Amino acid sequence: MFGDGGRNPYLDNVKFVVIVSVVVGHVCEVFYPSGGWSRAIVILFLGYIIPIFSIISGYLSSAEASADRYWRLLAYVALPLLLFQILYQAWDAWLFEHPFRLQLDRPYWLLWYFFCLLMWRAALPIIAHLRYPLTLSIIVGIAVGYNDNIGYQFA
Repeated sequence: MFGDGGRNPYLDNVKFVVIVSVVVGHVCEVFYPSGGWSRAIVILFLGYIIPIFSIISGYLSSAEASADRYWRLLAYVALPLLLFQILYQAWDAWLFEHPFRLQLDRPYWLLWYFFCLLMWRAALPIIAHLRYPLTLSIIVGIAVGYNDNIGYQFA
């Protein structure tokens, strides 16, 4: 239906544009402190990159609550997250000469998306059984953003 291998070319194109936008946004971050156009581009890109990644992840996720699904979640999301969390924090401790401290609830800067993906996919079977899951998710997301008691870890 969607070309070779059942892939959706429209979804592939959206993912390509978003990934290129991430690269452009990170290049512009170098100039961010000076303000002006670079700051505007970073804010613009972050304003649509994060929601699009979230929407694509939700679209590609399954609400099925099976043992096989949870094993795949562990193998393809949790294990790489744990491995790279340890490696990045060890590298950071070595590079900046401070004691190594493993923080599993605070993903290293580059790993925030995998941490969120793990939380989203683990909660999806529960959320899918709610009456208005999208509306409730938006309300909770906005409320968490305004709650000062929820820090860096779960914002």
